[in-house]
Amino acid sequence: MLRCVVWDAIRILCDGEDIWMLSILVPTLLAAAAAQPAGTNPLAPALAGQILCNHPNEQTKTCQSIVSYKSLGGDRYSSTDTILLSPQGPATLEVTSELTVKGGSACGLIRREDLDKGQIKVGDHVLTPAEAQPIKDQVAQAMAPFFDKQGCVTYVASDKGLTEKASLDGTPRPDLDQPVKWVAPTDGYKLVP
Repeated sequence: MLRCVVWDAIRILCDGEDIWMLSILVPTLLAAAAAQPAGTNPLAPALAGQILCNHPNEQTKTCQSIVSYKSLGGDRYSSTDTILLSPQGPATLEVTSELTVKGGSACGLIRREDLDKGQIKVGDHVLTPAEAQPIKDQVAQAMAPFFDKQGCVTYVASDKGLTEKASLDGTPRPDLDQPVKWVAPTDGYKLVP
């Protein structure tokens, strides 16, 4: 589950080029437009067809990553994160993982397997597994301290907008908090190129 923790600007070197992983929220967990009381589904906007924009820029309608959710029934969801690795190309990583909604939070295990199954694109070209593996290995190296940990997020509204609050294995991680916004796919938001 590759989307419960958010790393803001983790630098990874790939063949001498900086790759920015701008919010790999490891198990794909995000939601709502207010603080989440226990029992509230933080992914309710996704059930209404919205997607989650991380680090939204409302003027340029850009995001550093975009997450879509699909109900798997009950309190289980799959999330697909599309993350900008580098503006050159641009290079993106798409990862799908599973999460569970419980107590007003979206939670999932951060797994290397989800990263390994991910897809990397440069422009419109999907890299072959052999081409993608060195990049995935570098991403995995940066994420290693987070693998096999339970990541959870909740959403808190303020006058500045919606903030995703992260925790790892039950410990709050304010260093991983980030601004987010639910948007309709027709609103025109895209990844920062």
